[in-house]
Amino acid sequence: MSLVRRVLSHAHACFDTLALTAIATAAASVLGRYDPNLSRGAQSWLALAPLVCAAQHGTSAGLISGAGLGLYAIVSARLGYAPALDVSAWLGCAVAGMIAGEFRKVWQRRRNGALENERRSLEQLQRVQRAHYLLKLSHARLEERLAGSRWSLAGALASAELRMTQLDSAADLGRVLLDVLANHASVQAAALYWSDAKGRLSARPLATLSSAQEAAPPDPLTLRAWKTRRLVTVAQTQPNAFDSASGALATVPLLSAEGRALGVVAVYQLPFMALSAPHLRNLLVLASQLADRMQDRIAALAVEREQSSTSNCSAA
Repeated sequence: MSLVRRVLSHAHACFDTLALTAIATAAASVLGRYDPNLSRGAQSWLALAPLVCAAQHGTSAGLISGAGLGLYAIVSARLGYAPALDVSAWLGCAVAGMIAGEFRKVWQRRRNGALENERRSLEQLQRVQRAHYLLKLSHARLEERLAGSRWSLAGALASAELRMTQLDSAADLGRVLLDVLANHASVQAAALYWSDAKGRLSARPLATLSSAQEAAPPDPLTLRAWKTRRLVTVAQTQPNAFDSASGALATVPLLSAEGRALGVVAVYQLPFMALSAPHLRNLLVLASQLADRMQDRIAALAVEREQSSTSNCSAA
């Protein structure tokens, strides 16, 4: 199809060039009875023919039109219908056609560049529009999912508290916390780092959702959340500010009601739809609520052990 269009375009250019040249020579023969070359005035009006041809179809069309005018001048001189050929006038017509053709070439190049930039801009706009639509769709689905799960959050907290009362180890309590985050906060892989008796963050995770992170020490992203008492994401850090091999997407500090840091949850896998500020804020609140209940249970276990130890000493 493009080949046919190209052939038709060349045929149209040739026809226009020959037609304009023929019209110019015919007009010169009729109007310039004693000067058919129209070269005795201040300028040769025949130069308009190659000028128009070159401006419309390029340098080659201008040269062809100029050659046609030169041939017409030679034939009219041989037939005695006109004086001898004025070479300078004919060269002026050819040069005018060449200059106009070069200007047209520059204009055509700039026009093609502008059209190409427009095409690329439209393509980028379409991509941005598709990405914007997908983002709106993902947020809408996330809102629907959150709206459908909010009613069960209170029940999940109550169920987690009940499960914690039946456990007697901190690791089991941490697994309960991560299970609730997995079911109600879309967390797919995470590690829970708990504070020790001296208020320092443990060097090994207390509980995990991914066996690959069982022995991983806290990375700089986790330590930053522990020190700042704020939720930290990868987008908030510089490229070299954390260990990229850890793969942590976000770190959630576990804060008590008094504002004391109890630990940090390092999230390694999270759905794309959950990577939004509202969801991460809900994750922070939910994790802190669970951490409060976990801390209460750990304190209760400590009191039970102390009472048991006191009773054993009294019995002895």
